[in-house]
Order: sequence, then C-alpha cells, then structure tokens
Amino acid sequence: MVRKKSSVGVPPKAMSLREFGHRLDEMLLDRGWSQADLHRKAGLSKDTISKWVAGKVDPSPRNLGVVAKAFGMSIDELYPHYMDNLDNAAQRSRGGVEFVSNDSKMGTLTVDRVVSTETAMKILDLLKNDAVD
Repeated sequence: MVRKKSSVGVPPKAMSLREFGHRLDEMLLDRGWSQADLHRKAGLSKDTISKWVAGKVDPSPRNLGVVAKAFGMSIDELYPHYMDNLDNAAQRSRGGVEFVSNDSKMGTLTVDRVVSTETAMKILDLLKNDAVD
C-alpha cells in the first residue's frame, strides 16, 4: 500500500471537535473523497462521519483506528494529540467519579454524574454480574 502524505499539517496542541472536523474534511478533499466514500471505505455510518466533520462529537478510539486505516495512516497522523483530547474530555465530564481500594480484589466505586439511561443500565448490569466474595 502506498501512503499518501496529507497536506494538512500537524497542529501543535490538542484540537477542538471543530478543528478535528475541519482537519477530517480537508483530508477528504485532499483525496477527492466524499463523506460517502469514507463511509464505504471505513464501514461506518454516514451519520457518524457527518457528526465528526461538523465538529459535534469525537470519534471513539476504535472508530478512529478504522478511519486511520482507511486513510492509510496512523491514528497520530489522522488525529494528533488524540489522547490529550480524551484526557481533557474525561476531566470535563468526570463529575464525581472515585474508586477507592485497599487491596487488589475489592474497592468502592462512587459515581456522582449524570449519564444516559442506556449507560446507567449497562453499569447496573455490570454491577449485578460482579461476584462479591
């Protein structure tokens, strides 16, 4: 596979959602691709790609890897400082989440954060299935 170097430069800092969306749009233009082309090449929904380009949401690590592969580049080349963005987003959305453990097997998890009903149900399922000895 021949890698095509993008003309889009590497930003010196973590990007905002809007900046990543603009970067992604520029990369599509560089290749002569539409969002639909990326949808077909990466196997992701058109709506997901549209939200990224519009700067509405960050891609998940898995989806970012799929898109990077479609572009023939690394995640770092596609979305420089991605981990910084994840860390910053986690800090902003963390609310009150705390885990305290005195040993390697057990601990107390305290969550004081607004989440979707779907997320709450997943957490409850995990807790229900967690065996406490």
